Amino acid sequence: MENIDVLNTNDKVCIKDLVPLQGELKKRSQKDLDDLTADLLAKGQVSPFIIWEEPSTKLKYILDGHGRYQAYMRMAIADSKILVLPRPAVYIKAKDLAEAKELLLHIDMRYGKMTAGGVQSFIADLPKFDPSTLRLPMPKAVAVKPVNAPAVPEVSTHKIIRIKVPVYQEAQILNILKSCSFIEVV
Repeated sequence: MENIDVLNTNDKVCIKDLVPLQGELKKRSQKDLDDLTADLLAKGQVSPFIIWEEPSTKLKYILDGHGRYQAYMRMAIADSKILVLPRPAVYIKAKDLAEAKELLLHIDMRYGKMTAGGVQSFIADLPKFDPSTLRLPMPKAVAVKPVNAPAVPEVSTHKIIRIKVPVYQEAQILNILKSCSFIEVV
């Protein structure tokens, strides 16, 4: 892969318009998110989001900045204005989603760790990508065990709810819900 083509280096984007691309690629601990949130509150955003905009849908996928995105979403629970404040962004060129995902894998990530299983799952639809270029220990094979749903107790202190959201905002809503320690997404 050659140098990344940058389309725009002086742009802004609102958190509400971003779509996370990373999925479960990298795990962040509660401490990682707490540290990043504190850093954003103390110093502001010192590094721009790196975005790929899908040409036909105009969806703005995050290539770099997932941790910042999660921290902002946590902050937005207390102050929803966070979602509409313009944030620094750099738009990069990629011919398609597969190339954008490959670029994501080569961007330096500070808060959190990529896991071999997360990388393997993330690159499953990228048959031409060579994971050895990441210098990560990769498992030879990953065994997938079926997950049995736990039995629902007759008396529960929890309630299962269903929500209806626009398809293009599903990932954002899931990230908000997952950032709340008292909510389990099932």
